[in-house]
Amino acid sequence: FLKRRPIKLPYEDARRWVQANLGPDTKEEFMDLVANGNLRTPYIPKSPEEYYTRTNEWVSWHHFLTGIFDNQTPSGVRPASGEFD
Repeated sequence: FLKRRPIKLPYEDARRWVQANLGPDTKEEFMDLVANGNLRTPYIPKSPEEYYTRTNEWVSWHHFLTGIFDNQTPSGVRPASGEFD
């Protein structure tokens, strides 16, 4: 039987998840986390730039990795939508 690939999160949801759960500051840090096996969810692409460029959602590595939780701890921020409640 053919297995269906997991559906990846939309860009903004993936961005929020990566910042809240992994916290890399640079593309290199993100790629190190992937290489070391620390990205253990099938819902976040291991190559987000490539994946989200194909979906026309990609902005930049800086945007993907920073901004949501600046000057706050992720646990102190309420989700933007009911998807994470």
